[in-house]
Order: sequence, then structure tokens, then C-alpha cells
Amino acid sequence: MSALDAARQAAATPVAEGPPKFTFQNPGDEVYGQVAVARFGITTPHGEGHLIELNDHQHGLITVWLSNVQLQAGIVEGRNQLARPVHPGDIVYIRFDSTEPRPGGKTLKNFSINVAEGETAPPVQQAQQQPAPQYAPQPQQAPPAPPQQGGFPTPV
Repeated sequence: MSALDAARQAAATPVAEGPPKFTFQNPGDEVYGQVAVARFGITTPHGEGHLIELNDHQHGLITVWLSNVQLQAGIVEGRNQLARPVHPGDIVYIRFDSTEPRPGGKTLKNFSINVAEGETAPPVQQAQQQPAPQYAPQPQQAPPAPPQQGGFPTPV
């Protein structure tokens, strides 16, 4: 299956079937992990939407909706360290930094976004491909034998 076919299949999957949604509520909230699924241009009741499913180091598998203009620029449009949209397997760090009041009573959320190239396969597939490490029990060494009677010199 090509990357384009995989993206089309992911975009066609209903969003209700995805992992729990992560919401950036307070400055300092962050997610960091490997992208499992990137779904850009999905049709929602509110219009076109974008999301990533991320294996976060603290929260496990989560859905991050990319509704903020900075998130869309950094993740969807490729304005990041890799100069391309995020793909499954990439490592993503997103931190909610602050809010900024805008005219008309609106608020802009400011984010820090870092993207690094990761493995080509999503982490879910890698877990299935890699066999679990086999740990063989180490042979037990017998404790040293106690000294024989008369084995130690008698102090004079």
C-alpha cells in the first residue's frame, strides 16, 4: 500500500473510532511522541479538519486536533524543521506557551512545535514487527564453600 493510499484510508476512517482527544488547556501543557496517524483534510460537521494520532510519552495514544493556525502551519503545511508535512513515524513535540488577546474579543494560543524525522512505520506497526526480547535466566552461582575445620591458621 502506498503512502497516498494509506493517507486516503486514514482520512476515510470515521473520527469517532480514534483514541481519546487531548486538549491544550493551560500554558505549559505539552505532548511528545511518535505520530501513528496523520489525517489532513477530513470533512467534519464544522468544515475541513486536521488531526494527528500520537503515541505520547505520558498519555499513551491520543488524538490532537490541529485547529490552531500555528499547529496547522507547523504540522500540516510543513513549516517545521523538516520543511514538510508530518508523516506517521515522525517525532513531534508541541507545547502550549501562552494566550494573546486579539481584536474583537478573540484569543490566540501560541505554541512551540518541534518535528524530527522518525521511523518510517507507525509505532503500532513496529511493535508488531519486533519480537519481544528474550531474557534467559542467568545460571545461579553456588555460594563459596565454608572453610574446612582447621582451614584457618590459629592466631598466636
